[in-house]
Amino acid sequence: MPKGGPGVVPPKPIVYRESPGVQIFQSILRDLVVEGAYLAWLHSNPKGYVLNCSDHPPEQHYPMLHNSACWTIGREAKHFSGASFKACSNNKETLVAWAVKNDKVAQSVCRWCAQRTGLTWA
Repeated sequence: MPKGGPGVVPPKPIVYRESPGVQIFQSILRDLVVEGAYLAWLHSNPKGYVLNCSDHPPEQHYPMLHNSACWTIGREAKHFSGASFKACSNNKETLVAWAVKNDKVAQSVCRWCAQRTGLTWA
């Protein structure tokens, strides 16, 4: 029986939403299909960018910009919880424009990415 009692239908997971040049991976419930699609995107786009976001009120470090090769966003299927989602693109400028348009202006850049690759928000 779904959580919440009889007759309550759990929300349907969103596999992904796309915007021009940006692919969004989001799962309301833990969904291995979404996580698998996200991990496949990372593997296929080793020089891309990922904006780790949340639909909750702004948290201290979110959204956070990463290189797609970053180990912190990485190579295991455990990346989605609650209202978190990943906006992914091979073009940083396209991802930044998407973030601004969707009120997801990055508050921070991953420290590892900044140190290893010189990643900046600008």
